[in-house]
Amino acid sequence: MPEGFSFAVSDNVPTCRLLNAPYSGNYDDSQVYVIDGFIVSDNIRVTALKNIDVEFEYTDHQPVLMEAVLIQ
Repeated sequence: MPEGFSFAVSDNVPTCRLLNAPYSGNYDDSQVYVIDGFIVSDNIRVTALKNIDVEFEYTDHQPVLMEAVLIQ
């Protein structure tokens, strides 16, 4: 990672799942990961960050919500 940048990642729920089988609805039976997030520069202050649990309804990833403030 270049100097002046960092990762903004939440691990409250997984963001990605393996597609080798239908999603069971249970994290113990499904192979899931946290791989999604943001890369932010030092002039951005993250005020909130969370993964949204939609139980992989539409895709093999779940949305990540970030609120941030630009620092001048």
